[in-house]
Amino acid sequence: MIISKWIASACVCASLAIGCGGGSGGSGVDGTLELVELEADEVSDLCGYVIDQLGPTREIACPDGTLTIEAQTQAECEADFDTLPLTCTATVSNAEACAEAIGGLSDDELCSGDALPAACAPLFSASCSGQ
Repeated sequence: MIISKWIASACVCASLAIGCGGGSGGSGVDGTLELVELEADEVSDLCGYVIDQLGPTREIACPDGTLTIEAQTQAECEADFDTLPLTCTATVSNAEACAEAIGGLSDDELCSGDALPAACAPLFSASCSGQ
């Protein structure tokens, strides 16, 4: 079974940051910073947090086949920041919240391939997707 497009995209986008509100979130990076503003050490901290939230590579037995969720490496996550358009206004807090939402999905929710968690919407906005 091929992983749902939004799950794959969300994992990439979530690997760009997470949180809810200002201040430092779970990553320790200032949640108000826009993703395109981050320094290399902040990207590294955020990626470490996101990877922890999303968990390891795993397979889930779904009713219509096996769903494979592949974990990103630290290097892959950090490289994703280079693909963000400068127009992206998503913040660290947005990325943290998205990763937390995806990491909190049950196997049944992942198998369903339903809508992207609402917390991920800022990462899929036109300004961040380059569309």
